[in-house]
Amino acid sequence: MQARLRANREGRLHRQQYLDLIAQPLVIGLLLFVPAVFIIGARLTYLVVSRTWRLAMIAFIVYLALRMVIQAVRFTRAQIQFAILRGTPHITAPWRPQPLETEGGDLLRFQTRLAPPLRIQADERYLVYYLKDGDRLVLLSLAPVNHPRAEQWYPAQSPT
Repeated sequence: MQARLRANREGRLHRQQYLDLIAQPLVIGLLLFVPAVFIIGARLTYLVVSRTWRLAMIAFIVYLALRMVIQAVRFTRAQIQFAILRGTPHITAPWRPQPLETEGGDLLRFQTRLAPPLRIQADERYLVYYLKDGDRLVLLSLAPVNHPRAEQWYPAQSPT
């Protein structure tokens, strides 16, 4: 997490965050592809031989590759945002990340997380780096404000 914080501090994504960007569409693609193989099952030998199956596989691979490249370019061009946010006492479902609260009281919900999981404590303040991707918020990295090295993780330039 410290390497991610240092990279985000300088306004760029860390190498591991790029790998996470690539892995997300691959996982989604595999989650769709594997059940399709089970459903097709008995017809699989016929489909492997047919041209239609090969064209469908090539189209699927090209789609995944384009999606990964487009998402990586979009995230590379987006400006990294910095904020000091507070953990909320709101109880959420265990599989959903806990929202964070701004100084003004607005709740920020991150739909995509490129940060390793960190247990968010209610009413504790966090240094948060994130991206705005259209209407979605993408969490890049976060660390408690009271961490011994927190001073090193503030933005290199003053936030605008």
